Amino acid sequence: MTKPKSGKEGTGPGRRPQFTYELKSEGRSTNLVLKCAACEGPSGILNSQCMSVVTDILATEPYVDSITITGAMERQYVGDSVRFLKMLVSLTKLIDQFSLRAPRPHVAGMVFPDGDVDGIIAEVEAMAAGPGVFPGPLLSADPTIRIAGQKNAADVARHLRNERAAILRSIKHLDCANCPYNPRTMFPAMNRTLLSGFSAFDSELRSKAHALSQGTRDAGCDRCLAASASDFEVISERLLQMDALLRASVQANVDHPAENSTEVGTPS
Repeated sequence: MTKPKSGKEGTGPGRRPQFTYELKSEGRSTNLVLKCAACEGPSGILNSQCMSVVTDILATEPYVDSITITGAMERQYVGDSVRFLKMLVSLTKLIDQFSLRAPRPHVAGMVFPDGDVDGIIAEVEAMAAGPGVFPGPLLSADPTIRIAGQKNAADVARHLRNERAAILRSIKHLDCANCPYNPRTMFPAMNRTLLSGFSAFDSELRSKAHALSQGTRDAGCDRCLAASASDFEVISERLLQMDALLRASVQANVDHPAENSTEVGTPS
């Protein structure tokens, strides 16, 4: 069974060439055959354009056992190489999830996602108004905050109203929108680096982790940076797993090159 699919050309300076791919059933296995129309440079996953295209396809076609890329040369990937690419796709999805987290400035003992002071005040005032109101943004923003009853909520809301101007000044000073560690800009940039080169991504992750470990003079940033540092630890664990898979693949090729070849190049 063959399922032909078309790829679309990207836009902008980093656009990708047009491509098509097919899923070919070969017994119990499924082979992804990628055909690039105008690949710039040698075909293969070491080419960042090929890597980006393949990972995009694997994100929607996860049940692939082997990959064949055709261009000036034909290259086939099996075994650990395919498993590595699937782990790469999984890592990009995880990093995408981290990028959804809003900046979390911590001012006056509370967290204000996206600097939304008025939204948090309205939330607390709604809690003070009566039972049955779910404390959504407030408690999800900072699980250490607990409002014990309507009177306590009214006291907290009154305090926030009185301190609103000072809180807004503090949050504006933090300038989350332009912070290099804003999750919504930092993690998408890291994903682009990951797809352009595994070693470059590892170097960037180490650099950012070191910078985060130095802390900041703005106490309002501490919890946000700590959350990103925790995310980095999860990413590092995934990288170690991927590195171990790469080493195993290389060793297998050294021990049994004819049986475990993961990349075969032949003139097309």
